[in-house]
Amino acid sequence: GQTMAGSTSASTSIGSDDIFALAESLDGAYLESPRCAWVMQPKTYLALLSLRGGTTGLRVFHEKFDDAGNPLLLGKRVCFAPSMDPIAHAKTPIILGDASRLIVREAGDMALQIFTEKRVESGQYLYRSTWRLQAAAAIDSTLSPADTPFVSLVMG
Repeated sequence: GQTMAGSTSASTSIGSDDIFALAESLDGAYLESPRCAWVMQPKTYLALLSLRGGTTGLRVFHEKFDDAGNPLLLGKRVCFAPSMDPIAHAKTPIILGDASRLIVREAGDMALQIFTEKRVESGQYLYRSTWRLQAAAAIDSTLSPADTPFVSLVMG
């Protein structure tokens, strides 16, 4: 699983200090991994981009992209996951960690559905595919302190 390393006392907002504290709480070896990434909803990323400094009014985080066009936050790739929690009380809206330590398993076959009911006269069809996956962190439980390749922000 993941370690709940970061927390914020605010129940409905995230501050820039929360983001920096979360990044600092991840072990340096994982933080420096080329596969280290943030995971959050697109709305959460937009909320972070809108944060402004209290004294200057300037944006704290600026929109940046890697060579492949992926958004970056503090120099690390941002992966969008619509199923992540929103920014809300007692939720976990952000995870940071080394994606190379993530084990993904197929939990079923990929299915493709073709819907021809609407707009068939114009040759338009709706295609929907589903693919069920499960994931878990590869953690070495023999290490002390515990091996924690992922940290998450928990809303207060």
